[in-house]
Amino acid sequence: MAALGALSPAHAADAGRPVTLIVPFAAGGGVDGMGRLLAERLRADMPQGVVVENKPGASGMLGAQAVLRSAPDGTTLLLGSAGETAINPLVFKGKMQYQPDKDLVPIALIARVPNVLVANPKLPVANVEQLVAYG
Repeated sequence: MAALGALSPAHAADAGRPVTLIVPFAAGGGVDGMGRLLAERLRADMPQGVVVENKPGASGMLGAQAVLRSAPDGTTLLLGSAGETAINPLVFKGKMQYQPDKDLVPIALIARVPNVLVANPKLPVANVEQLVAYG
């Protein structure tokens, strides 16, 4: 996961407005939890405040688009994840309204989240090679 935004959060202090950290998924999930922890830490250095705003939908793309529509003054940031920044461009080839690698600027790596491939134990496979062959 990486926080992404149009400008650095340092510019937000100059603006005097609270920073809005957009979480592109529903409240209560892993990305939301990480966003709330991040906001808590950022508040220590940002006296104007940090607000977490959940904008779920379209595999994270609604939240990303909200950031892209915001003023490029550093007061609106996206807590990006693999979905809306890396996976969606492959799944929605050419159908997205933004290009993550061109329209968003990474600010910091916040966390590394491992992924695990699992299958029903009745499936006659024990590893990825067997799964591919079975497919």
